[in-house]
Amino acid sequence: MRRLEQQTRLLTKRRLKPSNRLPGLKESAPVIQPCISHTTEVTEEISYPLTKAEALTFLQKVLKIDNPEAFVENDPVGFVDDYVHRMCTMLPFTNIPERSRRIDAEGAPSFRDCKEAIFQGHGGYCQNKNIFSKALLDLLGYKTFHVGGNNPGDELFDTHAAIIMRDLCSPGGLHLIESGTRGPIFRAIPLDFEEESPAYQFSFMTSKFFRRSHGRLLWCALHETNGTEPSEYVLKSKDGSLWKTQLTYRLENPKPRAWFAKTANFRYGMPGVMPVAHQITFVYGYKEDHHYGMTIRRNTRGMKWIAALIVRDEDPAKCMEEIFTKEELVDRIVEVFPQFPRKMVERAVKNTEHGGNLYKI
Repeated sequence: MRRLEQQTRLLTKRRLKPSNRLPGLKESAPVIQPCISHTTEVTEEISYPLTKAEALTFLQKVLKIDNPEAFVENDPVGFVDDYVHRMCTMLPFTNIPERSRRIDAEGAPSFRDCKEAIFQGHGGYCQNKNIFSKALLDLLGYKTFHVGGNNPGDELFDTHAAIIMRDLCSPGGLHLIESGTRGPIFRAIPLDFEEESPAYQFSFMTSKFFRRSHGRLLWCALHETNGTEPSEYVLKSKDGSLWKTQLTYRLENPKPRAWFAKTANFRYGMPGVMPVAHQITFVYGYKEDHHYGMTIRRNTRGMKWIAALIVRDEDPAKCMEEIFTKEELVDRIVEVFPQFPRKMVERAVKNTEHGGNLYKI
């Protein structure tokens, strides 16, 4: 991994000239921002296979956004919030398309594979959805860069790909953009706070963000367990409430998309260092007024297939149901997520069974 870090630093030596500001934004005083490295201009050595015409088609046909260019022109902030909300609620957070590939497939899916899955409404996990979103937002004139993040307990740095947007509301301002997370973040999060953000209620989860002076940003969920004391992953807010870390972002170290392509292939060949959240087959998404989270794994007591049903505005831990056969599981996933072809889900489930020991599930 040391060599991989060195290679990534080489990719960020060259600089890009900043693009013009989006129309409709007013000048204002500089805002507080987290510690960022000496530059947020990251050279993208690898292009993303998306044209502006394709981006507009996706917005209109898949996300159902009418007149997206006019929306950006007239309300750039509102467009970003609407885009993030639709990406989170209309395209699931999942690794089913990847798990449905041949079990002996070499290397992670390509950017083109990921783009096709998104255009078909299949969604994807963080690297698929957020790398696509960065490319799309850049084509519309926004200024963005990637940063890495980690779930608690991850073996490697920067396994999560996130987006930071510059100058959205004011010069120098930064916003966190997340279109690819298991938990809900349905809008651009301004990073203009000194230590902790206001609390946000998105679907079933109450979230808060904490800054650290060395450049780390922590996304935390309200932690209501009685008797819990602050720890490495549980923080205490100024009002005394407790917040459990969901992701830690390394804002001080922007990353090019080449970094995530390399780490994806590295992890693909060494599943033992997969992020904890990816060591099962999963799909999280929304249908009507419900948030569904289904995890596909084998129970240690035998061949038992489990799906966790999470209902919006309720505690996910209290909404668990077990599905005992593969056929029932496939039926339920196709019922809730009809955009998945049945054969794709069947292959994902079969590969979960075949690769159970490999992926520690």
